[in-house]
Amino acid sequence: MKLQYVKLKNFKSYPDQETTVDLSFDGIKLLVGENGDGKSTFFDAIIWAIYGKNKDGVDGVVNRKTKKDCKVEVGFKVGSSSYSIVRYRKHETNGNKLLFFKGTKNISQRTAGATQELIDGIIEIQYNTMISSVVLSSELYTSFLRSSRADRLKTFESILSLKEITLFYNKLKKLKEPIDEKVSKLNLDIDKTFVAIKSLSDNIDEYKDGVKKTLLAFKSEKEALQGEVFQLTSKISEYDSIDVDKEINNNEAYDIIIKRIKEIDELILIDKGKLTDINSLVAQLEDCEEQIDNYQRIDIQKELIQNKEYSDIKAKNEKVNTAIVKLSAGIVLTGHLDKNIKAFQDKIWNLEKEIKNIQEHLDTCPTCGQEVERELTEKLVADKNIVLDDVKVSLKKEKETLENDLIKNKEIDDAIKKLKGMVSEAIEPVHSVEILHAMSGKLKDEKNRSLLLKKDIENAESNNKEIETRLSAYRAEKKINVDNKSEPEYHTMFLKDLREKIVLLKDEAEEKRQNILTIDVKAKSSYDKGYIDNTQVTIKELKKTLTKTDKKLKKATIEKKHYEALLTIFSNKDSGFKKFFINKMVSIFNDRVNFYLPFFFDDDVEVDFDKDLNEVIKINKEEVTFASFSSGQKTRFDIAISFSLFFMVKMFFSSTINLLVFDEILDMNLDKKGFNSVYEIIENLGDFNTVFVVSHQEFYKEKFNHHIHIKRNSKGFSYIYNEV
Repeated sequence: MKLQYVKLKNFKSYPDQETTVDLSFDGIKLLVGENGDGKSTFFDAIIWAIYGKNKDGVDGVVNRKTKKDCKVEVGFKVGSSSYSIVRYRKHETNGNKLLFFKGTKNISQRTAGATQELIDGIIEIQYNTMISSVVLSSELYTSFLRSSRADRLKTFESILSLKEITLFYNKLKKLKEPIDEKVSKLNLDIDKTFVAIKSLSDNIDEYKDGVKKTLLAFKSEKEALQGEVFQLTSKISEYDSIDVDKEINNNEAYDIIIKRIKEIDELILIDKGKLTDINSLVAQLEDCEEQIDNYQRIDIQKELIQNKEYSDIKAKNEKVNTAIVKLSAGIVLTGHLDKNIKAFQDKIWNLEKEIKNIQEHLDTCPTCGQEVERELTEKLVADKNIVLDDVKVSLKKEKETLENDLIKNKEIDDAIKKLKGMVSEAIEPVHSVEILHAMSGKLKDEKNRSLLLKKDIENAESNNKEIETRLSAYRAEKKINVDNKSEPEYHTMFLKDLREKIVLLKDEAEEKRQNILTIDVKAKSSYDKGYIDNTQVTIKELKKTLTKTDKKLKKATIEKKHYEALLTIFSNKDSGFKKFFINKMVSIFNDRVNFYLPFFFDDDVEVDFDKDLNEVIKINKEEVTFASFSSGQKTRFDIAISFSLFFMVKMFFSSTINLLVFDEILDMNLDKKGFNSVYEIIENLGDFNTVFVVSHQEFYKEKFNHHIHIKRNSKGFSYIYNEV
């Protein structure tokens, strides 16, 4: 697959206008810009368009500002055929469609899933291969040496395109499942049949022994029931000595008296609550009359006149102060004029100094010190004299402005002093107008309250007298009821339980008599000859079924072993195809990694991966662990492995992949040597590949002849600022 271009519109930070990046060139391009400007977005778009995967979720691809019409198109070639993938999200016309074209012909399938399968089959490069060895993003990339053994194997499987073997393995597993179920079911059926035959045979023997035991048990049970009937009859006679109905009637009469006593207590409590606290009312009346005396000691009318005079003086002073504030607003600040005059004076001094210097050296360039024609320096003197005259005119204007502002400020200060002499002293009254009006209202309210309290006291005395009369009557009735009540001998619940218990005992006694009759009937029919004969026939039929089932089991077991052998061949085990291919690949991988390591390390560093992709690292022939490396050394090691994986992809896909991307990978812990090593390798790769280096480091421009500068405009949209 040779990528040709990527076009994006309303994808992440890019706007509604279509942005295109060429992917068909051979060489190296630097994508540079500030963090968040949208450099990596082009390669996120390629991954999303081809695989439909995005680290920010399904709707994370849509521009947050436009919120719709997201579209990405990726063009590529496979052999001589041209293809293009167009993927939409929240598009007003195409919704969330996935379209696939061969040339101009739409070869999309009926569903997006089927179209994705068609794309995967044509490009042949799996997603994991793409992000681990082609588009190396600092966000998506996972260090090979820091990943698990299982993840390493997945990376190799994806590069080798062993997907079909995995699919066939999974298909075999599904085909084997019904065979496993059949074998399990047949084994279970045989076990069940054995158990059934043994159980029925044991049942016949147990049945005969059981009949004998049953007859003896029936005899014991009958004797026990007869004893229980005698005990129940004795209890019933004992309970019948109490006249339950009479005792319950006596209890109900007692309950009525108790209920009435409680009602009287509640009525007494309610009436006591209705009694009025006359002492409280008298205390409130005394407090009210005291408040009236306090308010009448203040001359409210006199203080209202004093408040009016105070307000007039205060209003006059406020007008004067307002006039002072308005005049103060007219004062001009002159600090900036002083600064400007100083700046102009400094500029005049510098210009005069420059002119003098040039006039003293008319045959020499004032900037570089080389000899120049006198005509050029004379023209430079003339130009600087023009500038000097302009600055002098500006200085004169600033001085005139400063002088005028100072005269104006003096006039304003004189006017303010005159106004301050017109301010009068105002003595604030003891009480405000609002408080005085409130006092007048409260005095009236307290007088009305005094009249109401006197009326309440009169009514309370009359009401309390009526209540005391009722309370005396309640107390007399309660005494009569207390004297007449008689405590019952038995509790009502006990009597009701006793009545129910007598009925239950009679029912139980009758039930046990019926059980005795049933035992007599069962004893007569305890041996069943027909049961014995039928059971023996059933045992014979089960033995025939057992023979047939055993033949089926042998046949199914042979079929199961065939599937197990095939599964072993297509599994991840050492004897499988996958391990065979990976073992061959590991040797090439080791050679390629060890080819790149000297570019990054001065010491003799080598690595050897075994067939399970477990590594042994040596420095100067001494074995070390990956964890012992510094962060920068680990990054160098990771990049060497990434180059090796890219080489493997090129090798196993017949060099059809033309793209290699380092998305801020070079910004991670690389020193100058590490960067130069990477640059030397990708410079060679750029002869036959499209290589992109993505970085926010501006100084990288010095290294790369071709670069694309990405920026964000004031509205927050990304765009290609320039391409060199």
